[in-house]
Order: sequence, then structure tokens, then C-alpha cells
Amino acid sequence: MDAQFALSKCYIAQGDYPSAGQELLRFVQYFPGSVQSAEAYFLLGVVYYQQESYLSAIDYFSKVNQDYSQSDYYAPALKNSGWCYDRLREYQKALQAFTTYLKQYPKAEDYQQIELQVARLLYETGNVKEAITRLENLQKAKDMAVALEACYRLGLLQLDQNQIERAERAFRLAADLNAGDNYYRLSSLAQLAAIYENRGEAQKAISTYEMLANSTAEEQWTTAARERINMLRIQSSSDEK
Repeated sequence: MDAQFALSKCYIAQGDYPSAGQELLRFVQYFPGSVQSAEAYFLLGVVYYQQESYLSAIDYFSKVNQDYSQSDYYAPALKNSGWCYDRLREYQKALQAFTTYLKQYPKAEDYQQIELQVARLLYETGNVKEAITRLENLQKAKDMAVALEACYRLGLLQLDQNQIERAERAFRLAADLNAGDNYYRLSSLAQLAAIYENRGEAQKAISTYEMLANSTAEEQWTTAARERINMLRIQSSSDEK
């Protein structure tokens, strides 16, 4: 029994999810009362999730939540159900799963990361006001990664609502955080520069693109930023003539 279970974990570690799934299905079939049953069903959920079979993954995560609510795998299974529903674009169900997780585990280490997802899903389901409130609160998070993502998501949300000045403030806040080449900071700089471009504020746009280019060594960012800088300088020279 232990050898078979260990084998399934080896397959998972190797990324051989089909073989891992086969071993885990045999395990739960032949050893239905095992003390490892909760983990086995959870791992089946993980295996199917990795293969993008989200409906099957939900079945196994739900099995853990229904039959093994006192196990250590209840919380991650609940959270992973949310991710599965999110991938399936069943945003209301994803929101319910994540909200339940936050209510039951208010001291979870990833509480604020999941709250970010709740804010995004609130917006997806039409609860714009509540989404904005949550993101504004998360902007003040001590975890800089959380604060940066909240700023960026809030900026995008405000842009979508055509609240350009509010979007600008959110992106500028992310840009001002000392976070180097964090993806959300770089993305905020790009959005901020685009706002300046659209306003015809060429010098501000150039300065922001320069800040972006100097914040990272990644070619995709630096190349795009320098192309915009060159284009804006050419346009500025033409306007002066």
C-alpha cells in the first residue's frame, strides 16, 4: 500500500500526471479505508487540475471537502476548487469557494492573495463597488507584492470604468513603490506612460517609459519602452517644425 502511494507521488514529482492518476485511482479503489484516503483524493484533484481537466479535479476536491472535512487537505481542496471554477469561468462558484475559504481561515498565510482574487471575481460578477473597496484596502497591505497587484488591478478596473485620473493615481502608486522589476510595477509603468501619451503629455510619457526601461533587464520590456521613447521623440520633433 505505502509503496503504491509513494509511486504515485514519484510520478507527480516527475510531471507524469496520467501515470500518477492511474496509481491513485487504484489506491482509492483497493484501500478505501486508508488513513491516506484524504490525501489520495486531494492528489487526484491536483493531477486532473494539472491536466486541465477541471471538472474532474472539482469532483475530487469536493470529495475531500465533503468526506474529510477534518483533514489537513480540506482547506487546500476548498481553495483549489475556487481555482478550478475560475479556470472554467464559473466566476460565481469560484467567488463562493474563495469567500468561504477566507471566512473559515482568516489567519491563512495567503489570505490577502486570495482576497485579491475575490476582488477580481467581484468585478467579473458585476459587484464593482465592492471590488473597488477591497482593492483600495489591499493597496495598503504590508506585503508589497499584494499592494502592487492591488494597485495594478485597481488601475485597470478604473480604466475600464473610464475613471482615468483614478487609474493614474493607482498606477502611480505602484510605480512609486520600491519594487524593482516586479511584474505589476512594470505593467503599471507601461499603463501610466500610455495614459500620458493619450493625453498628449509627451515628456511625461517619455520619462515614464525611461523609468520602465531602467527598471528591468528583460528585453520584452526594454525594447517596447525604447521604441515608444523613440517614436515620441520623433513626433515631438515633427511638431516643433
